[in-house]
Amino acid sequence: MNEIIQEYNYIPIIDAGIKVNDGLAYTEGKRRGVFIKDPNGEELKGKVWPGTTTFVDFFNPNATQYWEDMLDILYQKVNFSGVWLDMNEYANFCDGPCETPTGESIFDYSKDLPYQPGDDGIEAHTIPLNSTHYNNMKAADVHAYGALLETYATNKFLKSKGRRPFIISRSSAIGSHAYGFHWTGDNYASFDFLRGSIADNFNNQLWGMQMVGPDICGFGGNTT
Repeated sequence: MNEIIQEYNYIPIIDAGIKVNDGLAYTEGKRRGVFIKDPNGEELKGKVWPGTTTFVDFFNPNATQYWEDMLDILYQKVNFSGVWLDMNEYANFCDGPCETPTGESIFDYSKDLPYQPGDDGIEAHTIPLNSTHYNNMKAADVHAYGALLETYATNKFLKSKGRRPFIISRSSAIGSHAYGFHWTGDNYASFDFLRGSIADNFNNQLWGMQMVGPDICGFGGNTT
């Protein structure tokens, strides 16, 4: 009988929010000045799983090297094979700014957007659209591309380790297929979501995403 060699691969899920504390990821990012700013030029604060968080501005020319350095610290401890990038829309437990007393959006849709897609506020569970990126770019203008640049930075790191990059990103934009793959986000264990996943998969492949898929059986709810 031929010997069977079994290889195990570890793929960590990494969220986009950086916990605001005295840890290395935050203090080093603050030192390099790579975090998104609020309209007043102060470090933007949001709220995700770790509590108060801030977010890497991947438009900043120092951000790619910062991201690679932080990934390398994890890689030295766990020799991972790929990365699952989650919560990178950027996801935020506040609707827009967390600092306002009401938690309501302060973004003026009527003045700053020609239209408002969907039924929910466009800032629902994401960072304020008047957040400021590198070179004074507003989040409203470049919102879709932060995750693309995060995927690029992750791809660059994995290539530096001699690995064929395996990256799954929840958020993607035109061009993301050059650096990673896509999953269609949190869904429910229902036939409506199962039905919608078929269109999601085909549409993404028409847009050039060569590997795409939903959460099998649904992220929320129970299957029958």
